[in-house]
Amino acid sequence: AARPQESLRTVLRWLAGQRRLFVPLFAFAVGSSMIGFGMAAWVPTMIARRYGVELRDIGLMQGGLLLTMGPLGLWLVGVALERAAGLATVARIGAVVAGAATVFSVSMCLTGDLTTFWVLDALVVLCSWSFMAVASTFVARTVPAGGIGMVMAIVLVLNGLIAQSGSPTLIALVARHLYEGQALALPSAMATVFALSGCVAVGAALLLGGRLARRETSGVALERRMSS
Repeated sequence: AARPQESLRTVLRWLAGQRRLFVPLFAFAVGSSMIGFGMAAWVPTMIARRYGVELRDIGLMQGGLLLTMGPLGLWLVGVALERAAGLATVARIGAVVAGAATVFSVSMCLTGDLTTFWVLDALVVLCSWSFMAVASTFVARTVPAGGIGMVMAIVLVLNGLIAQSGSPTLIALVARHLYEGQALALPSAMATVFALSGCVAVGAALLLGGRLARRETSGVALERRMSS
């Protein structure tokens, strides 16, 4: 028989008891998604302004990258996660993915060559949304069966509330107040926000991995039951 879904109150109470693990996980997910949502909002404008590329050509290139590099990145990370021996390794894979997305996205914003830009853009797409595979794998391996859907819903809500609205807005504010009057205000603002968001994601993943490694070394098991 299918296990009944736990209530939101029960899930939140369980998460509060496991906050040393799930607060870093949520920070990792939000920090990682800041890059993806920021790119989606501002990359077309940046390319058009900086390189003079028409929007229809930008759409064709971005669409092709999303159709190819995105699934490829998810597949590669999925293979790595499948081979991960423990949860600490899952978290370290998350740190690598977030670190790569940060380096590639910042470099993409700062380069002045269009060909280099498209190469870096492809690498960002390869890495930027693979964090969801890491987050979902961690949730599936740690959360009791009746609460997995609710916890993933919380991850997506946090991403929507903080990253989807916050990243484009923050980029606009940084461009206006920190780089106002500069010719490269928009790409500089994007690079700044992506660097800070990436540092949050990488730091959270490393913190999570360290805590999990200590648990695995000491033999402390994660509580897999939710009491109503």
